[in-house]
Amino acid sequence: MALRLLVREFEGFRRSFADQIAAFAASHPEIEVIPEFYPIEQVERMMVTDGPEPWIDVFLCSTDWLPQLIAAGRLVSLSRYLAHDPPPGWPDDWPLSLRGLQSQGDAVYGVAYHDGPEVLLYRRDWLEDSRERQAFARRFGQELKPPETWADFAQVAHHFTRPNEGRFGAVVGAFPDGHNLVYDFLLQLWSRGGEVIQQGRASFHSDAGRKALDYYCDLFDEGLVNPTCRGLDSVRAGAAFAAGEGAIMWNWIGFALTAEAFSSAVRGRVGLAPIPRGEGSAGRHVTLNTYWVLTIPVTSADPDAAWQFIRHLARPEMDRLTALAGGHAVRRSTWRDADIQRRFPPYRMVEALHRQARTLPALPQYPAINAVLNTMMRRALDGVGREGCLQQAAEEVSAILAGRSET
Repeated sequence: MALRLLVREFEGFRRSFADQIAAFAASHPEIEVIPEFYPIEQVERMMVTDGPEPWIDVFLCSTDWLPQLIAAGRLVSLSRYLAHDPPPGWPDDWPLSLRGLQSQGDAVYGVAYHDGPEVLLYRRDWLEDSRERQAFARRFGQELKPPETWADFAQVAHHFTRPNEGRFGAVVGAFPDGHNLVYDFLLQLWSRGGEVIQQGRASFHSDAGRKALDYYCDLFDEGLVNPTCRGLDSVRAGAAFAAGEGAIMWNWIGFALTAEAFSSAVRGRVGLAPIPRGEGSAGRHVTLNTYWVLTIPVTSADPDAAWQFIRHLARPEMDRLTALAGGHAVRRSTWRDADIQRRFPPYRMVEALHRQARTLPALPQYPAINAVLNTMMRRALDGVGREGCLQQAAEEVSAILAGRSET
């Protein structure tokens, strides 16, 4: 028999699933697993907006989409499988931060496969260069070091932006695919003490929200980011940083692993730090925790066989293989593995980052809210009045939460 697996396009996923499927075939020769890779926006259409596609047996699902899919009854509960045939180490080897978003009451609808909180990446060789440090001190009157605040981030980006050399200070993944722009806005908002929703209404059209939107758009308007970043998603932004195209970037910690790959132009020269905080007493270091889980759509032709494949992928040796292939492991035991930490130093800080992590609102309406935020960010970057964009988006989100349509 054949199982069809749907996955978003990402080279790390292609490598890890290829090896994991080969290992599964050795112990389950009667089951052929056929992976299908599509861009993330197409996956969302296939399984969330228009779907689910009836031919998918196993779906690697973003936690962004889970509340809507669970509420619509589109996913098989894995609770009985986890109770009677769990993967080794379940549930304790997975932190609570990687188990909550796929659970509703006593039902569990997915097992985490790939994670990686957002983190600041910076060119350690540039920031530690004595001539750069002297020039920065003369210009800004302070030490050149990994930015603690967003104001510091802008200064570092200014310092390393040199149009006459074709260099830009920061790399940002700003492709409007419903993920990158929204995540970036939320990080800017939360790190300034703002919230998306409070008391059942939109609350991001606040002073923190205005500062968040202004700051993000100003990075582009002031030329601190290469304009081509408007066409880069997080994967391509990670590749651009690994190619040496900027001094600093915030992105998923998994792209620190990309930067350490043998093909990277910056291998051995990248440092990591927490996401900068906003200025003032409300400022805080936060990161975003959104991850990918293995699920079984209710249309799967053979849920039992699908579970056998998911259980295989959740084994310790398969999680370690995910790390080695360029994905991001999800088990504590993999994070703490001395050899993995030696090969991939970013794993040394993963557990600490999870203690700062925030998640997207776990609401069935969230995909609609996400679409509004994505449009708000795209229009603001296109030059539409920022205050008007913020206010209109807040009105639309409040209407979604109230169960009515804005015309």
